[in-house]
Amino acid sequence: MKVDINIQTEVNETVERCIEIVKAKWGSKVAGTMPRIEYNLKGKVAGYAYTRRNKIELHPEFLSKYKDDYISQTVVHEYAHLAAYRLNPKGAIHGDTFMSMMRLLGAREEIYHFYSKEGVIHHWKCDHGVSMMLGVIQHKRALKSMKAHNGKPGYSRRECRCDTYRPV
Repeated sequence: MKVDINIQTEVNETVERCIEIVKAKWGSKVAGTMPRIEYNLKGKVAGYAYTRRNKIELHPEFLSKYKDDYISQTVVHEYAHLAAYRLNPKGAIHGDTFMSMMRLLGAREEIYHFYSKEGVIHHWKCDHGVSMMLGVIQHKRALKSMKAHNGKPGYSRRECRCDTYRPV
């Protein structure tokens, strides 16, 4: 699948913005140079960062379907891997260094995406107002769980562990 040149430009501008933010905080050694970006992923993986090659691979179908969220979350997430590795090469892949990088770059501290190849995303919200998105399979499992518990919500996610999530 070919990615529109305007979307590629938006991706590049987002990565350049991330580089500038990291450079201001930790210097150019941690920020690094513009990574090579390829649009060739398939399957369920939304993005992949090759830390030692300074390369990011992105999923063109998810990028096209979920452009704004994909660029603000997944592209930033993959760049955060590159910068976190340069800051702390022995740190856990989604550890404290990575999470602090995500916070610095203004992205949600999530490690999973909720993109669906079917293009359907279900929004859920807990009693505390914390919202999340579920793909088709997760949504069906959550509804099944609610049905098994006489309609009581029981779906818990990392965002809020209150077990009161309901479909919106």
